[in-house]
Amino acid sequence: MSPGANSGMSQAYLAVNSSTDFECLCVLDVVDLPDNPAGDQGDVYSEFMEQLTRLTEGWYETALPWKGNHPELPNNYDGNIHLLNSLTCKLRQSNMLQDYDRIIQDQLGNRIVEIAAELSSDKEFYIPHRPVVKETSETTKLHIVYDASARTRPEAPSLNECLCAVLHSNTNYGVYQ
Repeated sequence: MSPGANSGMSQAYLAVNSSTDFECLCVLDVVDLPDNPAGDQGDVYSEFMEQLTRLTEGWYETALPWKGNHPELPNNYDGNIHLLNSLTCKLRQSNMLQDYDRIIQDQLGNRIVEIAAELSSDKEFYIPHRPVVKETSETTKLHIVYDASARTRPEAPSLNECLCAVLHSNTNYGVYQ
């Protein structure tokens, strides 16, 4: 029976013998997840570590941790160009364009963001961004928020939905060896 289906029963009981059994149960179809209790996360972690390289500047670089069999991300170039043009007009009208540009330039210089290459296929996905203004802030009134939960259309997946959120239960996964 699928989750949420009405079985006609007023009560249901589940016996769990150990926390391991409970963890396996939570990963299975009962909570509408694939039947691969440990494999997918372990595979993602292994792939993450295999691709992790340390650059000469001291930065670490690796591929994004994609979920196995994730839905295809649609190209969002046209929609993001429209959003960027609209954002530029709003920033200009509110006299924040120079501050916003300065933050972007700082992020480029610090390699937090990078200039997107020219379109080479329909496989590109651009992360939209927007300003968040907090007038009461003593130091930084303007922040840029990147929205990886944005969708090109309601039925399309977001980038967040295609990426693994947790790589591994090992808390040292970020330590490069």
